[in-house]
Amino acid sequence: MRMVAANMGVDLEKLEISVEGDWDPRGTLAMGKEFPIGITAVRVHTHVVVRGDEREERAQRLLRSAERYCVVLSKLQAGVPVASTFTLESLS
Repeated sequence: MRMVAANMGVDLEKLEISVEGDWDPRGTLAMGKEFPIGITAVRVHTHVVVRGDEREERAQRLLRSAERYCVVLSKLQAGVPVASTFTLESLS
């Protein structure tokens, strides 16, 4: 958000971002196949105060641009391929 604001020449007075996630620990603890493993939903709350923008036009453009170019949001929404390897070594 700050990088996009700087690129647009927008002066941020205040920026607060909070993230909430839904998670049921029963899946992670292998308490049954019917329970999902990991986070099942994410909610991001963003509060921005832009200096000198009484009609909030620049703030609205900033929010649209920041959402469009956010790498983390893009990957959460679209998903990415994941490769995983494990190495096990026993000591005797």
